[in-house]
Amino acid sequence: MPQQKELLTSEFISTIAQKEHRLASEEVNRLDREFGDLRHILELENCKGADRNRLGTKMQTNLRARRKEKDLVEVLTPFIDWCGKNEKAINTLREVLGETRKIEKRRKYRTHTFRELSRKALVTTNNPE
Repeated sequence: MPQQKELLTSEFISTIAQKEHRLASEEVNRLDREFGDLRHILELENCKGADRNRLGTKMQTNLRARRKEKDLVEVLTPFIDWCGKNEKAINTLREVLGETRKIEKRRKYRTHTFRELSRKALVTTNNPE
């Protein structure tokens, strides 16, 4: 059940998703600036043959990385927007998670008091080993 706990944590619901969205947005901006630098090198420098090929490869790598981050931003944006509009629902989920953790904690230390049977009657001392 540890996997379910990690999926249900309030940190994932708000903090982690928002952090990933922010980091991906910042990376898109950084890659935009880097691509601008690469374009200016191509425009203003006198690049020949192999240098121009390396520059083209760097541009391609940059664009692919930028696309990956933009896709992540695009996927996370509706979820982040929903979280902002549904703060009450998120708080309710946090309460449910708290109750679930309390129940799991109680189960961890659960014991049984015998009423009808005695423990000694159930445990045999004659082991046929």
